[in-house]
Order: sequence, then C-alpha cells, then structure tokens
Amino acid sequence: MQKIEKHADALPTKPTKPCFVGSVGAPSGHFPKKQPANDPMTPQQLGWLAAVASLLEVGTMHLIEAGFVDRYDLEEQAHADPRQVAALIKTNPRWHQC
Repeated sequence: MQKIEKHADALPTKPTKPCFVGSVGAPSGHFPKKQPANDPMTPQQLGWLAAVASLLEVGTMHLIEAGFVDRYDLEEQAHADPRQVAALIKTNPRWHQC
C-alpha cells in the first residue's frame, strides 16, 4: 500500500513512440456488414440449421434455445458442412445433459 502512495504524485511519462490514434469504430469497407440479431433468418440459414438439427435428431429451435447455435453461427458457418458442425456440437459436454 505504501508503494502506491509513494509514487502517486509522480507525473506519467510521455510515450516514446506515437501510439495509434485513428478511426477506431469507423465502418470499414473491407468487411461485410453483419446481420442484426433480430433480423429474420435467410432461407440458406434455415436450410443449414435444419440440416444440422436433422443430423442431431432435434428441432431447430432446440439448437438455438439451448445455445448450441447462435445468430453469428448462422451467418459465419452457413457454408460449413452440417455433418462436421453436428459432430462438433456432440463434443460439447452440455449436449449429453440435454
């Protein structure tokens, strides 16, 4: 505790190299816009989700409600092989608790 109080009145030094200050948070044209979480699913997303659910022998809403698939998975994994996704979900310890 005394160490902190001993150096508390010292002024911070300036950085020796300029730090990055730029357009943090500004939209970039290099990345596609993510779909908001409340937008309806596309037919491709629904088809992919149905394929994964069918392989796991559960309903599509079970995967979403139980948290095995989220909105970003639907967007980012839509081109992934449903068999590989189903196998990955089966490795989740929570899968065996459902």
